[in-house]
Amino acid sequence: MKIDRCVCNDVTFAEVLEFSNQSGLSELDEIKDHISVCNCCMMCEPYLRQTLETGATVFGEILKRDK
Repeated sequence: MKIDRCVCNDVTFAEVLEFSNQSGLSELDEIKDHISVCNCCMMCEPYLRQTLETGATVFGEILKRDK
């Protein structure tokens, strides 16, 4: 299974990475103020953190959210 987006808001991790690169914002909490991601079920949070850390935008494994 390909995991590549915030399903609740239909925003791809690639779109978030592009926004981060263009805006200069690198913290998820900052980005969430500008893009509607990671504000419903929160299942995308670990993927978005990995995207911002590594640049990866497509995942094949399940990542668990830190609590």
